[in-house]
Amino acid sequence: MSEAQSIQVYDRRAGREVTEQVYGDALVRWLYGSTSGRLLADGFLSGHLVSKAYGAYQSSSLSRRKVAPFVRDFQIPMQEYEAGPFATFNDFFIRRFAPGARSFTQEPSRMPAFAEARYLAWSRIEAGQVFPVKGMHLSAAALLGDAE
Repeated sequence: MSEAQSIQVYDRRAGREVTEQVYGDALVRWLYGSTSGRLLADGFLSGHLVSKAYGAYQSSSLSRRKVAPFVRDFQIPMQEYEAGPFATFNDFFIRRFAPGARSFTQEPSRMPAFAEARYLAWSRIEAGQVFPVKGMHLSAAALLGDAE
């Protein structure tokens, strides 16, 4: 992965900036970074039938074999989750936290994380400001449906 195209995030636990791992990195870069990839993604892969077929595969027992390599490659701390085994890759992705593994803040000044994800927040929004969303930059009006 070239440094110019890498996704840099701040790891609060490590106290430093790190390069984020992306699942299917090479395929994602080709699909979104090349003309032929974009044509395939926009014209075929984003279609309803392909989406349904891929979803069915991820919900099938055939996808179970992807769980262990994913846990290993992305260093998922499985001690924080209820034990498997997971029947499908989708079952793995909807796993529950082990009791007491993570607290859910009730403090009004803090944003609770309701799912494993990367969250972005701004203390205020300026006129004309844009926000990164899936490789695009959208205005507040585009995101919320109203400039107010």
